[in-house]
Amino acid sequence: MTERHDTPIQDTLHMPGTLLKAERERQGLSVDTVARKLNLKPSLVDDFERNQFDKVQIAAYRRGYLRSYARLLHMDEAIIVDAHDRQFGREDASTPRAAPIQTIKPRSGRPGRLGRIVFRLFTLLVIAVLAGLTLVWWQSRDNTPDVTDDGVDTTALPASESITQIPTPIEIPDTTAQVSPTPEQQDTAPTTEPATPATEETAPSTPEVADSATPDTSSAPVATDADTAVPTLAMSFAQDSWVRITDSSGKNVISGLQTAGTTAQAEGTPPFRLTIGNASHVTLRLNGEQVNLAPHTRSNNVAKFTLNQ
Repeated sequence: MTERHDTPIQDTLHMPGTLLKAERERQGLSVDTVARKLNLKPSLVDDFERNQFDKVQIAAYRRGYLRSYARLLHMDEAIIVDAHDRQFGREDASTPRAAPIQTIKPRSGRPGRLGRIVFRLFTLLVIAVLAGLTLVWWQSRDNTPDVTDDGVDTTALPASESITQIPTPIEIPDTTAQVSPTPEQQDTAPTTEPATPATEETAPSTPEVADSATPDTSSAPVATDADTAVPTLAMSFAQDSWVRITDSSGKNVISGLQTAGTTAQAEGTPPFRLTIGNASHVTLRLNGEQVNLAPHTRSNNVAKFTLNQ
């Protein structure tokens, strides 16, 4: 009877859980302390020490826990794992493992040398095209042709039209000219002429008759300079400028390219319709008073507006 029970007791003393428990108690560690350091539940540590590994079905996991436990207690890991294998065997180690499938990984996404060169050339081409389009747009914005209301492109007119067209000045009648006598005065004039030759006494009376025959011009309406004055436009050019000015009748009073350092003057019937290129370098006067072009000047330095007297 004694020989039958000696072998199981001796085997129990060499089980992994028994060895770990004996070393833990020798070092004075509690189950909770070991469980906290191994990041396990205390109940699982207690099952390991009682050699009950049913809660961990995979043998590889059991060996890992036992190695961590032995490492914590500074024990030989191989002795604990061998004791576990003697008890439970190493059936999982003899199980044939499937060979890993070799997969062909695609090449790295990094482009080759030729690809990098093509990409850089394409990028430079796109940048050049965008820069060219921006430059063309900017130039067309500054040099936008000015089209008048009658559909004429002012920038396309030839330079031969640069001659300033000034209308012929209106002649104001001379109010000092002698006015012809009226029919009544012509009828009364002969009555003053004597039938006989004038004597020395009657001769002085002749000038009086002439005075009476002279018409009274003070009562006749006379046109003054203020009534007949025509609005005058005067322009001076610090730089070349294309100008087109029409009066109320649609007549061009000034039209064409005006060169730097020149002046132009014209008369007409207001309101005037003006189109002035390079307006910042043009001085405009109406009847001697300067006209401010800044409020009418657009972003392309062209002033287009209507001017009343």
